[in-house]
Amino acid sequence: MLNALMPGYPDPELREQLHTIVDEMLLPFGKTSPRHGFSLLAGPQPFDSSKPNMHDTKAEFSRELALVSKNLKRIDAIVDSLVGDESDAEMAAAAKRLTAVIDAKMKVNAQNLSVAKTRDLIRKNVADCGGCVGSLFILLDFRQALASRLEELNEQRERFWSIRHRAPDYYARAIANRLAKLYARETGQRPTVGAHPDTGQPSTGFTRALQQVFALLEISSDVRSPAKWAVDNLKDEDLGEPHNALAAMFEEGNQPKSTREEIVELLAKRPEQ
Repeated sequence: MLNALMPGYPDPELREQLHTIVDEMLLPFGKTSPRHGFSLLAGPQPFDSSKPNMHDTKAEFSRELALVSKNLKRIDAIVDSLVGDESDAEMAAAAKRLTAVIDAKMKVNAQNLSVAKTRDLIRKNVADCGGCVGSLFILLDFRQALASRLEELNEQRERFWSIRHRAPDYYARAIANRLAKLYARETGQRPTVGAHPDTGQPSTGFTRALQQVFALLEISSDVRSPAKWAVDNLKDEDLGEPHNALAAMFEEGNQPKSTREEIVELLAKRPEQ
């Protein structure tokens, strides 16, 4: 039941097989598949392996697209209002006072929460560390998830709902795209696509891993075309920036950012809708 409700937590055997494939792909970089802690379900997959299109009709698709778009605009309005404009001194002062009031009220409300429940413990921690700003960061995380979903829906509209027939390779491309992004994020490099000149079999770590994933998910497409498409569609922001965090702390002039600077930086990364 939980697996059906939570696509990020599928069949445990499939999850471990995917982790094993990603482990092998990242081994030359001294890395392992990202395993996000432990839980009742032992953590999610290294990447989402679900089929990207879950709508049976265009009406269903249109309703979700409208819902995502509408809520993105609402979140932007809330965030922009709470962050405010520093050039307006009076509004900035009002926002500062409001933040203090909200923080105090959230702390009071959190006193009645039970630490025995994970969700309530998280809410209590947010209230303790500054409820207003903490909630704002969570809201920005939620916005990022919605923006990612909007990107998927816009691509689905082009491939599924603007043509007479569904593109048969869309699932293959979606999986290739997710694996390519994981590779780029974990290594800081773009994956490469290649085949052995004699056998035609994949010759790079990324394409070998993708072939194994396709076999596991019963995707019949050849890996080369989806792999090339995925690599070509990677963006600069998909590339991770591995660095020594401890050394970076002691670099001359490397001062920690203020909370406002962090929020403004996140807001600046919002894609145009």
